[in-house]
Amino acid sequence: MKYKTGKIAGFIAGAGGFLFIFKILFLENVSPSDGRAPGMVVLIALLTGILISYAGGRIQGMITKNYTK
Repeated sequence: MKYKTGKIAGFIAGAGGFLFIFKILFLENVSPSDGRAPGMVVLIALLTGILISYAGGRIQGMITKNYTK
């Protein structure tokens, strides 16, 4: 589990960050009656989470590689 910490934290940060920014930038200016294709928003949030998760795994790999020498 300790080797997956960077990936899990990256996924949560990426998906949560995207949803937070989307809410601040777009949903504040849109009336509730407009359709926004919520499936696409969730899909993009998942893809962003996976991308940031990959980066988190790579960063964790570099850090643990440097400290285990």
